Amino acid sequence: MTERTKTSMCCATAGLGARALAHIKSRVERESSPARPSLRAREIELRPHVFIASVGSRWADPQHYPWTIALWQDQKTVASVLKAAGLERSTGLVTATFLKDPTDPQWVNDRGMKEWIAWMRKYYPEGDTTDWYNVFGYALAQAIVHVLKQCGDNLTRENVMSQATNLKNLELPMLLPGITINTSRTDYLPIKQMRLARFDGARRVRFGETTGD
Repeated sequence: MTERTKTSMCCATAGLGARALAHIKSRVERESSPARPSLRAREIELRPHVFIASVGSRWADPQHYPWTIALWQDQKTVASVLKAAGLERSTGLVTATFLKDPTDPQWVNDRGMKEWIAWMRKYYPEGDTTDWYNVFGYALAQAIVHVLKQCGDNLTRENVMSQATNLKNLELPMLLPGITINTSRTDYLPIKQMRLARFDGARRVRFGETTGD
């Protein structure tokens, strides 16, 4: 927690009593200090099975949480976060994914990957082709294009929403095989399937079957 945040909290709580302010100060100092249990876990070389939500990327501090490190979504994260903390500390980390990894050699001859690489070179040559978020943005744009095509000439807000909530088994080139997009008027969540992947010390290795609805 930054000094600015602490100052803002003090200003916001200026009307509280001394006991309440002392409690808040103690809580802030405790949450701002290194996590002692995690440091002890590192000392005894604890190696639990770690599962990280796919939305929890890049948050963990490798100095305090060496066995969780961070969710890696691309080779850039491996180089900047996992490698810096020590790859051996994150080997075995498990997460879930739904997009093709541009750094995974198994997709070198994949048609969808080739089309994405060609698109990047033409429209975004300065872009990083190892960055997972460039794949994500591309797939998102393709989904939007599909919705607009379903709209035809009727581009009213009502029809756009109607088509966006009527996607059935939509396959996109950069989605992993077996993963499709489905929406309805009562379900706006487009992707409900994922594949588990385990970090082997160099890259993500998928295992098991596609899970989800």
